[in-house]
Amino acid sequence: MKAAPRTRASPASDLTGNDTGRSIRPVSTLTLAEMYARQGLRGRAREILQRLSAEGDREARRRLVEMGEGAQRQIELLDRLLARVRERRRGGS
Repeated sequence: MKAAPRTRASPASDLTGNDTGRSIRPVSTLTLAEMYARQGLRGRAREILQRLSAEGDREARRRLVEMGEGAQRQIELLDRLLARVRERRRGGS
């Protein structure tokens, strides 16, 4: 009995079309953004909604506003706290 001829496995680029020189856009749908948000991946959800919103999707814009500011306020607070800690370490009060 003859063994079946071996074939080389296709690299991932063959499956995505990257080897053709074309640029592949990331998948951006409201459903995907919703799935990310439900999984706690709010940053990824926000990126998708921002992309869709920039393309004129009103529903994406509405959901983006609904999500709120995201982590920006927390980041600003942490930056202020870090600055205070650094100042105290230098001897300031």
